[in-house]
Amino acid sequence: RIKTWNIYDRWGNAIFAAKDFLPSAQVYWDGNIGSKKGHAAVYVWYAEVEYIDGETKFFKGDTAILR
Repeated sequence: RIKTWNIYDRWGNAIFAAKDFLPSAQVYWDGNIGSKKGHAAVYVWYAEVEYIDGETKFFKGDTAILR
């Protein structure tokens, strides 16, 4: 299961957060920040994943919005 998944802008402001969902769930960030379209930029994400055996791993990466 995904324990946490957070996305931040370049200033470190949290712009998306989701908690406690299965990878098969349709949980996604639509590129909006609040009710407005996100600016063309690179955003970083962090995820905490718990495996069936109880092991927890952390992942990180980035994604970009191009307009």
